[in-house]
Amino acid sequence: MTASPRHLCLVMPVYNEAAGLPLAVPHILAAARAAAATARITLIAVDDGSRDASAECLARLAAQHPQLHVLRF
Repeated sequence: MTASPRHLCLVMPVYNEAAGLPLAVPHILAAARAAAATARITLIAVDDGSRDASAECLARLAAQHPQLHVLRF
């Protein structure tokens, strides 16, 4: 019997975090890869109406990290 591939999905709330996102996203993805090296990793950033540049920062990061998915409200 073959084991199914594992999928690790993380959800990160974001509200006015533009300054910290460029450091946080790569760090979270690296920690997830270290913890679950064989798993497929998905990081979902939920921007709950940030008024700073969080949306633009997340868009740039999502272009660099295909594991990052962004939801905005």
